[in-house]
Amino acid sequence: MTTEVEFLETNVEIYEKIRNSVKGTEYKLVPLSEIDPTLTVDIRIDRSKSVASAEVATSLKKGFFAEVSPLILMAGRMKTIIDGLTRYLELYDIDPNGCVYALVVPELTKEQQIVLNLVLNSKRSNLSDGSRQVAVEYLIREQKKSIEETASILGFSKRDVMVHDIIADFPAAIKENLDTYVSYRKLEEGVGSIYRQNPTFPKDFLDDVATKQASRIFDLNINRDAMSVAKVFKTLDKNIKLGFKNGLTPTQIVNATLPVIEKTFSNGEVKEVQVIGGTDLICEHPQKLDAVEDYIDKLNPEWFINLFCESKLFNSHDETPVITAIERASAKIGKDNCTAISNFEGIKLDYIKEYGVNYHQGDVYDWLTHQPKKLGKGLIFVDSYGSSNYNSISFINYLKELYPEATILFLILDQFKDYRNSGASRLSQYFIMNWGINPVDTVVKLADHFNFEVVWTDSVDSNGNTKERGLFLLKA
Repeated sequence: MTTEVEFLETNVEIYEKIRNSVKGTEYKLVPLSEIDPTLTVDIRIDRSKSVASAEVATSLKKGFFAEVSPLILMAGRMKTIIDGLTRYLELYDIDPNGCVYALVVPELTKEQQIVLNLVLNSKRSNLSDGSRQVAVEYLIREQKKSIEETASILGFSKRDVMVHDIIADFPAAIKENLDTYVSYRKLEEGVGSIYRQNPTFPKDFLDDVATKQASRIFDLNINRDAMSVAKVFKTLDKNIKLGFKNGLTPTQIVNATLPVIEKTFSNGEVKEVQVIGGTDLICEHPQKLDAVEDYIDKLNPEWFINLFCESKLFNSHDETPVITAIERASAKIGKDNCTAISNFEGIKLDYIKEYGVNYHQGDVYDWLTHQPKKLGKGLIFVDSYGSSNYNSISFINYLKELYPEATILFLILDQFKDYRNSGASRLSQYFIMNWGINPVDTVVKLADHFNFEVVWTDSVDSNGNTKERGLFLLKA
């Protein structure tokens, strides 16, 4: 065993402070038989004999502590381990009748034991997120310490303490599996402060949403950057309010916020379809769907194709459900005559299945290029999104060639000067609009080129003039 001098040379800082600050502390040899591990005060929820580091096990088996901290025990007939449970377990395996040098502090109150254990463990770089959660939650929720006091005691940043304080409101199912799900920062980014944002909602309902959302983040392995860009927690808060009001289940709310992993099979192999990004259930302009329905009534088409089909939507003004284009069309001309094409995910797939229409879950571009020419009086609704550079003249020409007798309703969403949904999160290779030929940079140019008719807009200035940044439905 090591000598006291050797111990002081290798572990001076924190252990010297304990010897000097806790009156009556002794450094002495203690029989393992006088230690009761069941009395251990330990915040480390990931603790087990099997997780002891190779360095700890090797040093202990050599019989010295050159690179290992000593145990810290509390005095008593049977001594309580304040710090060093893993080391004790390893030593006990080697020789249950052996002895170990330890710092023995006098009897402390339960609070003093816990705080000392918190401080010792919080200094370790390998402390798990779950253990950090226990430490923060105890000091703030039980001991009523402030964010600043907790950060000072544990040596954590105030930001870290604040995140753990938010997670303290999460259900036990999440906190108990914090290290299984994702990092605590990622969890906070994706679930957010839903309990504080929705204090009047039933807690069991919010717990169910939070648990399912945490599990989905883990399943999709979404990184923090992706969630921050998509502002997932804000989408979740909005969807909770809408979903609760309109009777959506927690599963549907999570499906509307993050995609479901849909497994398909090709040549006996599993292929997973994943689309990262939240779905906004709010329909800012339900008038567009009224315009589509008007054309269905006027034209009485034989068939209807909806590209980029919407999910279940709710009016932004009164939060009432909005009937989607594909649902309106199927009610007018029959579901067998309606087809929806999109990279459906989550709640979108749930609802498109409910409509009972023909649907293709996948890339629109890929689907179109495999279709034969289709005659007959049809109606095609192209719900476009992305920057205006993706609105290719060649794309519309392609549709006109493929469906020569059809009317094309082309919805343009704020398609000017990269005003909406552009940049790195909207990569051109994922959008049917960008065929790389004859792109246009304004809706006006697009309408002029094809002599499109502007059949609907709700974006006008105070003089009744159409504003450049608006929403237009164009009839080809």
